Amino acid sequence: MGMTTSGAIKIFLSQSIQNQGLPFTPHVKDNPRNRKAIYPVIGKDGQLVIPDDAPEELKDWVKNG
Repeated sequence: MGMTTSGAIKIFLSQSIQNQGLPFTPHVKDNPRNRKAIYPVIGKDGQLVIPDDAPEELKDWVKNG
């Protein structure tokens, strides 16, 4: 971005002080090794049953296709 490392650190520290915290929202990179295995089962009525702790996106996909 055309600045020195020292300049970038000064901007980061200044923004951290102004925000009283990090000047960005940290995110954990999605890593397939961090994912928990999900074991769906077929219920007595023949419907697919997704565990309660499954991600909401999966539950939504099963429900709505």
